[in-house]
Amino acid sequence: MKKSLALSPLSRDEREIVDFAAIWIPYDGPTAPDIFIRFGIPAALFHHRLQHILTLHTCVDLSISSELHRQLSRYLSATKSIPSHV
Repeated sequence: MKKSLALSPLSRDEREIVDFAAIWIPYDGPTAPDIFIRFGIPAALFHHRLQHILTLHTCVDLSISSELHRQLSRYLSATKSIPSHV
């Protein structure tokens, strides 16, 4: 079992990012406009924060299934291949 690297519990903002991404994952993840409307930040920053959260926290920390964790990781991998100006 993967050990949590987090030094502190999940923050409210981190929880919102994970929950938002989880809601959109069946639709290939949130779009840049969806992200900006909800959080007021560019998609690249949202992706960076989500990656940071997934790296530091285990599925147990995040209260998500290992399958959802994999789906979110695949979503982030796919966003890296999309130019940021699109």
